[in-house]
Amino acid sequence: MTVAIQLDDPRAPGATALLQASHALMEELFPSESNHYLSVDALGTSDIRFFTATEDENTLGCAALALKGGYGEVKSMYVVKTARGKGVADLLMQALEQEALAQGLRLLRLETGHLLKQAHALYSKHGYFRRGPFGNYPDDPLSLFMEKPLHSDGLIVRPTDPLGPEGRALLADGDAAIRETLPADECQPFSPEELSAAGITFYVAWQGTAAVGCVALRACDGYAEVKRLFVPPEQRGRKIAAALMDRLEAEARTTRQPLVRLETARKLTAAIALYKRRGYRECPVFGNYNAHPARLYMEKPL
Repeated sequence: MTVAIQLDDPRAPGATALLQASHALMEELFPSESNHYLSVDALGTSDIRFFTATEDENTLGCAALALKGGYGEVKSMYVVKTARGKGVADLLMQALEQEALAQGLRLLRLETGHLLKQAHALYSKHGYFRRGPFGNYPDDPLSLFMEKPLHSDGLIVRPTDPLGPEGRALLADGDAAIRETLPADECQPFSPEELSAAGITFYVAWQGTAAVGCVALRACDGYAEVKRLFVPPEQRGRKIAAALMDRLEAEARTTRQPLVRLETARKLTAAIALYKRRGYRECPVFGNYNAHPARLYMEKPL
């Protein structure tokens, strides 16, 4: 399948037919007050970039980027049934992100229906994660809200199984790096099995198919905790650690945690500098940790 993605006019016959099919589906699935799709005319305004996917003379899919001044919003994503599962939606998502970057935007958001499981899977695959309502959207249980920070190099941070090969490799390399820096009695490894426990989300930063960093978020009583932040030495200097922390803190906000806390070694000066730049400050020992002069305890209100 050779598919072309281009900016298009939503009033063109093929595009209009797709939009009408999409609107009909939304009206079938959801009550009118829970439908927030844009009309054909609204998609033709100057603050919308409307894309279609075509093969030969057939219009297979469409998607739009609404320029919101500070972020872009994904709208009108729809692919005909016969073209689903063939990468058309992926191409449209890539076009939206490229256009957002060209417009100087570094954040994309979207609202979708809670029943649209295939759409949820598509957005998750492309690095979107859940958040609360934004803009003028009501807090509707039939709506699901997501967002994705944009990185010009295509970096994506998403939840990943720590028991998988990429997770195990990153954690093993992180433990080895710590053992090279700290005495044995200060090393506190955290196994892949421990990180797969309930209440812990393990994130990996992906550059294409390469796993280039990791971090874990542990939900505690009244706060969230950062665990196992690691970026391999050859990948440092590319803001991967910042992207991992952005993702972790966004998830903590989504789950309404008031604080993010962490425990680290005082010898890890580069990590401490990163945390301080992000607004973390020293705090008393917390949780089940025992105060130790070589350890540093930090927190950041959200």
